[in-house]
Amino acid sequence: MFRLLIDTLFPPRCVGCGSYLLAGEDYICLQCISDLPRTLYYLQPESNPMIDRFAGIFPFERATSWLYYIHGNITSHIIHTFKYHRQPQLARRIGALMAEEMTMNGYFYDIDYIMPVPQHWTRRMHRGYNQTEYLADGISEVTDLPVLDNLYAARRHRSQTAFSLAERRANPTGSFSVHHPDQLSDSHILVIDDVCTTGATLIEACTALHTAAPTARLSILTLASTI
Repeated sequence: MFRLLIDTLFPPRCVGCGSYLLAGEDYICLQCISDLPRTLYYLQPESNPMIDRFAGIFPFERATSWLYYIHGNITSHIIHTFKYHRQPQLARRIGALMAEEMTMNGYFYDIDYIMPVPQHWTRRMHRGYNQTEYLADGISEVTDLPVLDNLYAARRHRSQTAFSLAERRANPTGSFSVHHPDQLSDSHILVIDDVCTTGATLIEACTALHTAAPTARLSILTLASTI
């Protein structure tokens, strides 16, 4: 009843275009969903730019990203909104949309667990949540795959937004560790993150997982990636 009253007094608008949402729309309108700049990398399972980013660095099964991230595009606006404007449920909604589309093409076939890239507790305390966990929860709602938190941020590293390519690759070193690695043995883990730029954070996270649980198989999915 309270939500209905709020929506009546302050009708929700689309996070993409700002238009009023229609019945059945949630956070983002159908037109903006249609217009999202999809990479379609998941239709290129043998070779795509995400695979190229990580090839030869650590062993993995597959890697993809759903949307293109370009400064100022709708993807960047959505991610900025759920990261910095306290709208984690938007991340959950976008994660579910991503999973609904990719499930039709079998991307989640033989995945055992979803594992979001974690934040250090100090950053999580400052923001109040880890948006990547909400992305993972949205994927889990669609796929019924369990979300694990065995991967944790052992130390904090600075935000990478102002770093050069070389600095971004060096900055996260030693950031992640793994709880109870025996639980991950012989499983297929899908590592989730919001944006892939250089791939440095994902390299660090996946290397930590591979070192701790060498028999686990790894795959990668990000909401977005730079071109």
